[in-house]
Amino acid sequence: MMLFNRDIKNILLIHINAFTASMLDKLLTEYEKKDVKFISLPDALNDDVYKINPNVVKERAYTFLNQVRLSRHLENPDIVKKLYATLPEEKLDHLCK
Repeated sequence: MMLFNRDIKNILLIHINAFTASMLDKLLTEYEKKDVKFISLPDALNDDVYKINPNVVKERAYTFLNQVRLSRHLENPDIVKKLYATLPEEKLDHLCK
C-alpha cells in the first residue's frame, strides 16, 4: 500500500532446496489460514507494477517491493525494519545453499 496506494498481486519465489522441502507444506498452510488466494504467475504479472524496473542492485535487496522502495529513497516502515533485524542471515545462508 505504501508504494502504490493499492494492493498489488504478489509473487512468491520459492527456491528448491532441503529447507523448502521440509517447510513448504507448513508455509502454504499458513498462507491459506490467512485467506491468501493463489493465482498463476502470468496473472500476477498482468499487474502494471511489474513493468517497473527499480534498477537497484544490492547483495541483499530482499524483494521487488523493497527494490522499488530503495529506488524511491524511502525509509522502511518500522514493521519491516523489525522484521529485517530478526533475520538470521548466516543461518539462512547456510540453509539455503
